[in-house]
Amino acid sequence: MGCIAWDWCEGQNGRSWYVDETYIRVGGVWNYQYPAIDREGNLVDSLLSEHRDMAAAKRLFKSALEVAEQARSG
Repeated sequence: MGCIAWDWCEGQNGRSWYVDETYIRVGGVWNYQYPAIDREGNLVDSLLSEHRDMAAAKRLFKSALEVAEQARSG
């Protein structure tokens, strides 16, 4: 079952994820949204960035790995 709100998903994630990319408008400014989702549909982590570049991708994966480590250890 997928999650509707971040609070429900935090700490619930599997070892395999997929990342989507969406271009959305936030406060009148266009941004890229990158959600990382596990096989069960749980939100692992999400990033909102003004830029679509390698630095944004690295920030997302670094943060998602930290969330996954916390979930496994605690």
